[in-house]
Amino acid sequence: MAVSTDEATAELNAVLASPSFARSPRLARLLTYLCSKYLAGEADQIKEYSIGVEVLDRPASFNPSTDACARVEVHRLRQRLHKHYETEGSARKFRIVIPVGHYVPAFVPNLTETAGAAPILEQATEIADIVVREPKTQKGFPFPRTLLIAAGMMVAAGSIFLIL
Repeated sequence: MAVSTDEATAELNAVLASPSFARSPRLARLLTYLCSKYLAGEADQIKEYSIGVEVLDRPASFNPSTDACARVEVHRLRQRLHKHYETEGSARKFRIVIPVGHYVPAFVPNLTETAGAAPILEQATEIADIVVREPKTQKGFPFPRTLLIAAGMMVAAGSIFLIL
């Protein structure tokens, strides 16, 4: 189910109007920045450095490798979004997620009201992550990191099967 720009904007506005985000202007500003860049087609410009400088008011000399403020705030934002959709946003049609390890938001169906929604939501998040950004490749390896992880999991599962 694809999310239109109007639906994504409506979801962003609903989240920002919620009490949990009204009490946290810093997280609301961060969410607004991430979603605005994404909706403007500028997802490739969302970087740790730009978050630090443009949202968290760090100086131009900001060094993300020595100052984890962007990672910490995005982690807090993920937690707040999760809490929002578990409580006051549980009836919403869509959910805003920020896949772990990335800063680009994804708009996925909010499946919390169905049985077994947690695994489905995790799958939707993983799919959104793949769609939003190409998987990174590890230096020296021609394959995406996710493919290497999947292959390793298959080998491990096969080993367990042989042991049994």
